[in-house]
Amino acid sequence: MAVATHPRFALRDMTRADLDQVLIIERAAYRDAWPRAMFERELRNAPARYLVAVELPPADVGDTARPRRGTRSPLRRLLRRGDTRDRVVGFFGVWFNVDRLHLVTIATAPDYQGRGIGQHMLLQCLELARASELTTIVLEVRPSNERAIRLYERFGFQRVRRIARYYVDNGEDAIVMVAPDLGDAESGERIKRLRAEQHRRYGEHFD
Repeated sequence: MAVATHPRFALRDMTRADLDQVLIIERAAYRDAWPRAMFERELRNAPARYLVAVELPPADVGDTARPRRGTRSPLRRLLRRGDTRDRVVGFFGVWFNVDRLHLVTIATAPDYQGRGIGQHMLLQCLELARASELTTIVLEVRPSNERAIRLYERFGFQRVRRIARYYVDNGEDAIVMVAPDLGDAESGERIKRLRAEQHRRYGEHFD
């Protein structure tokens, strides 16, 4: 009898070896896709951090019911060592500024959308900000990207202003969104609620 399996995903730091796969996702996600040189420069950018979501070998469903020894924080899971055989299914990048975290880019491979990977990356973005004692995250998004805007609003981001003709490929405006007060009790409860929902829907898929 075949043993049922399910895909598992993990986050780790992006390396140059990932860029061939990252660029495929980037070009599928964005009309103004970055060239390889931009990612290479960002990987050397001291205030920046870029992570990839990778697909892991499937695990037996029966094994997932067994408790694991010890615990690992979400940030410790980011330290998973890279493997050139990893299949990259998403990525995101942030800049650490003096008073805020800037979510520069985030994308999921088209074939892997709807599996909670984007939400998982956003949760880790919130964790990065809180671990660095940054109480605000800022991002820019196209008004036409309604799906992304709805997701950001679920995570507590608010629309604060509009930048005219921000995107050079078609002159579209950008909506600036901010997740403020990450250190207060209300934001803490929202993050706990989002993490519980993520675990309930997709928990067995993330390492």
